[in-house]
Amino acid sequence: MTDIQSRVPEVKVPLTRVGVEGVKKLIKIPRKGKRPIILLLEISCFVDLPSNLKGIHMSRNLEAINEILEEAMKNSEHRIEELGEKIARKVLEKHEYANLCEVEIKTKYMIRLSDSQKFVKLFSNVIVDRRSKVEKTIGGELKEYLKNNKLATVSLEVELSKNKFLDAEEIIKALLEAVKSANEEEVVRKLIKKCNKYRLKGIARCFVDYPDFTTYAESDNL
Repeated sequence: MTDIQSRVPEVKVPLTRVGVEGVKKLIKIPRKGKRPIILLLEISCFVDLPSNLKGIHMSRNLEAINEILEEAMKNSEHRIEELGEKIARKVLEKHEYANLCEVEIKTKYMIRLSDSQKFVKLFSNVIVDRRSKVEKTIGGELKEYLKNNKLATVSLEVELSKNKFLDAEEIIKALLEAVKSANEEEVVRKLIKKCNKYRLKGIARCFVDYPDFTTYAESDNL
């Protein structure tokens, strides 16, 4: 029986992103001396489709996601961009016709502060091609009401080289630094643009070891 996806399409046009979106998976992250962290990951996975094929086998993407997450559960350390890279490489093994694979992972992590609890959005994007070229970014977003009753939304994205990884805790630390209230009595008397500069300066202090071009930050006040 002929594989439908392998048939020659009527319209021979290559597609850059074909895959699955919004696959939800639970993962447990062990921590020494502490309770494990349970995260709900939302995973999207895409490959390119050459013009001579009619479609892809979507189930192969899901197989790769399940295999990598099962393997990750056996290890004691997980980083979402590292999981994304492993999933992308596994997907390329299963889609021999594809030249590249892109994996997006999103999740929310609750942090406890002295006077409140907050959700931090974490996300990563990884693109891997057949030549082992890797493009990775990891970032986060935090919303916080300041003393001047403005809602600040701070987002941060960091580019990583092929063999580099970044703990999500570092992203969270930088976001908290951006909205901390230590100097806020001085900041609230300044213009919004200057407030944002203070926050971006705080973020920059957390990533002094990274080249200038690898860190992007954005701050909005509503």
